[in-house]
Amino acid sequence: MYKNEFINKIIGVPWVNRASSFDACDCWGLVLLYYKHVMSIDLPPVEGYLEKIDIGECWYGESLKSHWQKVSNIDEHGLVFTCYSVSGRPQHVGVYIGNGLVIHADGHIK
Repeated sequence: MYKNEFINKIIGVPWVNRASSFDACDCWGLVLLYYKHVMSIDLPPVEGYLEKIDIGECWYGESLKSHWQKVSNIDEHGLVFTCYSVSGRPQHVGVYIGNGLVIHADGHIK
């Protein structure tokens, strides 16, 4: 799937905690969908995510694993980023899609 097709398909999808489909998704679900459908990559499971462990704990555990790396060059689409943290623990993630644009799913009412 091309990036623009994905964006058009995901916009308006309702936010549902721990969901990962084009019918409903949360922030990590959106990342999983983007990687699978745009980049043809199945990301490894996040420990505790499906068991509904506190998301900050899940991401903290993930940050300690070797397959995650901090980068300073964000010119490449598909980079996962932390939108915000609480007490130094990521609480929300999204995907950099290029040209200074990001996509994310947030369940908070703005």
